[in-house]
Amino acid sequence: MKTANYRYQGPVTGLHLAEGQELVLINGMTVQLPVEHERVQMLAGLGHLTVVAEPENSADEASKAPVKTSKGVNHAS
Repeated sequence: MKTANYRYQGPVTGLHLAEGQELVLINGMTVQLPVEHERVQMLAGLGHLTVVAEPENSADEASKAPVKTSKGVNHAS
């Protein structure tokens, strides 16, 4: 299932994605949602959800983050 990051703009709204998977959308929040979901498409069509581009180099930044061990902090190179 393909997902995308969306920014929600609108009134507080409940969203049922799958059995046991519900969330509340609050104005201004960013959330990862399934692209093909009927309700996601409807909210996007109404202009309440807009796709947010993922920051470039996010994977590179995570791989360079310091790793904490029991002996202290090891810096990734």
